[in-house]
Amino acid sequence: MATTTKLLKALHGDAFIFTVEEEGEKFVMVVDSGPEDSYPDIKKELDSLDHIDLFVLTHFHEDHSGGLIAWLKENHANVLKVGCFWVNCASSLKVNCSTKVSAYDEDYTLGNLLSEIEKEYPGWNHRWRENICNKDGIVVTHDKPFVQIEIIGPSEGSQKKYEDNYIEKKGNTKVSKGRVDDLLKVELKTLATTPLSQDSEIPNGASIAFVVTTHDGKYMMLGDVREKDVYDYLTNVMRVSEDKTLKLKYVKMSHHGSQYNISNRLLDLLDTENYVFLTDGGDGGTSHPNRITIARILSRETRDKNKHVNLIFNYSLKAIKTNGTEFLNQEEIDDENLNFKPLDDQQSI
Repeated sequence: MATTTKLLKALHGDAFIFTVEEEGEKFVMVVDSGPEDSYPDIKKELDSLDHIDLFVLTHFHEDHSGGLIAWLKENHANVLKVGCFWVNCASSLKVNCSTKVSAYDEDYTLGNLLSEIEKEYPGWNHRWRENICNKDGIVVTHDKPFVQIEIIGPSEGSQKKYEDNYIEKKGNTKVSKGRVDDLLKVELKTLATTPLSQDSEIPNGASIAFVVTTHDGKYMMLGDVREKDVYDYLTNVMRVSEDKTLKLKYVKMSHHGSQYNISNRLLDLLDTENYVFLTDGGDGGTSHPNRITIARILSRETRDKNKHVNLIFNYSLKAIKTNGTEFLNQEEIDDENLNFKPLDDQQSI
């Protein structure tokens, strides 16, 4: 019996493969697919899989959806190896096609592509789920009951807002590289007290987030979901609290470690040593991970400093610094209770 996660090289985007083996059976889930620029590497990984039980596209920003669109465009038959897609397609919405809006191109393209493939392969029979939000709660995967998935985000309200207000949202969700570099001069303890400003990008608000339970434990995968949706679900539905925390093998951090998607109060609900970041440092507009997020993990007042912390990345710290920015100084890196675990292409967690 084994549960493994392979973190893929998806540049500034998200892509990983989650595999569970039990008594001769295997469950394979792919979550996101990186941007189109990372497709050559993503293609090799997807082509190497004999089957994919579940393909989750958390949301339609190009750094999550580009690889999947390219893979299906290249060969429609690829869809036949996928048991089910979780994709909140909005291609049926009435949107002004002449208006350039965030994530609309990817959404429209994939929705129509899946519809075309369905006609080409009638036996495939529309095997994707839409309008996924945390009102769905616990979902036991179709033919692999040893894997349980609980949807913790988005909320029904966030999903509806995505459908009702399918427009580009700009604002404080971007942080200039200069501003992030300046944060290196500020102590982690001080940065950890920075009040949370919620991510306001509508596609991120509709991002699918979930907790997977296997024989090995629980794994939290946050896509780019908003902090409030996850916090509300954990406290109101799962009845998690600071006194009754949720024990996790790891948490895949939301939005590549953006400061707008994680808070001290949410971190206080999670009992884990392992924080996973998928990013090569940035996409030219935003540098990830943000030092404020790291400060909240390491230096919030309520953290038990005796507990070890692993910060796990799919790229080396040198690559992240080259593409983005420094987020810890050497003295902080040398902290005895902090480990960095950059993973190469052959390693899994």
